[in-house]
Amino acid sequence: MVLLALILVFWILTLVIENHHQPVDVEYINGDTLSVNEIRKSSHYTEKAKDNPQLDFVAKKIQLFPFDPNLLEEEGWRRLGLPARTIKAILAYRKAGGKFNKPEDLKRIYTLTPDDYQRIAPYVAIERARKDSIKSLVPRKGDFSAPPIPIIDLNSADTLQLKDLPGIGPTFARRIWKYGQRLGGYHNSEQLLEVYGMDASRLEKIKPYIIIDTTKIRKIDLNQASFKDLLRHPYLEYYMVKAIADYRQKHNGIKEISELKILPLMYDELYNKLRPYLAINPEYIISQ
Repeated sequence: MVLLALILVFWILTLVIENHHQPVDVEYINGDTLSVNEIRKSSHYTEKAKDNPQLDFVAKKIQLFPFDPNLLEEEGWRRLGLPARTIKAILAYRKAGGKFNKPEDLKRIYTLTPDDYQRIAPYVAIERARKDSIKSLVPRKGDFSAPPIPIIDLNSADTLQLKDLPGIGPTFARRIWKYGQRLGGYHNSEQLLEVYGMDASRLEKIKPYIIIDTTKIRKIDLNQASFKDLLRHPYLEYYMVKAIADYRQKHNGIKEISELKILPLMYDELYNKLRPYLAINPEYIISQ
């Protein structure tokens, strides 16, 4: 009899334990269900809910429904079961100009737990009309024709004209203009490669739209220019200027530009680059 009683007690305890651990579904207002085990993972599962998580969770009247995270108000987020700090973070994100373009963008809200995200993500329904309205503001190819690019003279154009060249914005326009001022004007288009940041590809794009009037080049009189005047030119370095000044003083002036070729530091490539910028005024030649 004692053995039979023990078996009966053991059988009753087994039934109680199984019923206690069996997952129970909580039905939401819209008919979706969530097991007690899933409820325990929710950010709303608190110490208070440990005794009866089902009653605590249902008391909050959680609803799962399609929503647009860009439009949903505070009350709607509460109905979804999100905690106050997460709702506050979402509203602050939107107020700062943040947009949700896809469900995954909700992960940007650092207070949104992975479990809450998994619970509400399937219900995200971003308003298609908003996306379409944004796209409609972007001109489509063929909706307009660009005005023709004018041809400009590199030695008379200002920065406003230069920035309209293909691939040349305000920054490059200023660099091109400033370098032209230092040179005294451009002699050929290849000199643009000496402008900081300019490359062959960009140069090829603008070549069809530029001309160069070499009559506008400001020349340096080799006999009249001061040491500082010569040193300002980007092709002349200190020791070359000193060599020119010493030669000029020793020979009572320079009679022919070609005389510079005999200077030790004057190589052919440098001479050919300098030649368009040099001049000699006979009045400043001191006769021997």
